[in-house]
Amino acid sequence: WSILITSYTHQRKFRESLLCFERMRNEGIFPDPIAFTCILKACGRIQDINKGKKIHNEIIRNGVLGKDDVLDNALVDMYARCGSSVKAHQLVNELVVRDVVSWNALISGYAQHGLGKNAFELFILMLRNKLKPNKVTFVSMLSACASEGALIEGKWMHDQVVKQNDDKDVAVGNAIINMYSKCGKLELAHNIFQRMRNRNVISWSSMIAAFAQHGHGKKVMPMLRQMKDEGVEPSQVTFKVILLAFSHAGLADDAHCCLNSMSKVYGIKPDGEHYGCVVDLMGRLGRLDDMEDLISKMPVQPSPISWLILLGACSSQDDLCRGERAANQVFEMYPEI
Repeated sequence: WSILITSYTHQRKFRESLLCFERMRNEGIFPDPIAFTCILKACGRIQDINKGKKIHNEIIRNGVLGKDDVLDNALVDMYARCGSSVKAHQLVNELVVRDVVSWNALISGYAQHGLGKNAFELFILMLRNKLKPNKVTFVSMLSACASEGALIEGKWMHDQVVKQNDDKDVAVGNAIINMYSKCGKLELAHNIFQRMRNRNVISWSSMIAAFAQHGHGKKVMPMLRQMKDEGVEPSQVTFKVILLAFSHAGLADDAHCCLNSMSKVYGIKPDGEHYGCVVDLMGRLGRLDDMEDLISKMPVQPSPISWLILLGACSSQDDLCRGERAANQVFEMYPEI
């Protein structure tokens, strides 16, 4: 059972992992620390804190808590990922062994839930406790700086990365690019990107999205071509990131061009989310003709949200006739609404 639960968790099939755990318990088999650790990870990833609390209580009842460092850290990570930072912090304080993994779980939880200031305070406390941050720590802290738009703290964190010689790591480099981009320093982000020895699809996606978000839409398609020329294939996620950036920047024509190139140039079939980004953008710009044309020609069935966005745009533009057509489409395709 532990092997099966571990396999499902590693494949990110978290609900299947939970079902296996339940079946194991129903058969009267007591979980070992490996099974407990994996199932806590599954609870954290799907943010099922109620299930996580039940497993925590089971661990306490059976006297397992405090006897396995990996399991203890998994418990901290579960609460942190579920947004219960106070409980996670309490657990860290109660741990007999507080290593860098424990601190990373807590810092990552703060960063993930937009509590950048708390993450920074914890990082300073970590240094005072003579614990050396690792690459995971830096990725979380740079993410916190990015979400807060904290450029001064982000630059200081970049300096700490360089001092530890961790700036060669791809994940850390990607986090630095994201931080400078979110803080409005596109040139610094691009400099880091150009100096990276190894660049993966996330590196390229982050940099291309940064150009789009900062209004440099004309650089996106050449960079996509360069990315492909260097042997890095864009993914569906790459285009979602880019289209969201175009949407935030209000670049409708560039977004439409990017959407069209997905299947024609890169052989990637756009899904409802890709189309939804462009529909939403056109709706905010009041381009009703383009919206209706795009929705009606989608090769995938438009979601109710796309039609509702069109309805909202029709309302703001006082276009009753088009609004009625959109409403009829919604009722025809989704009669349960």
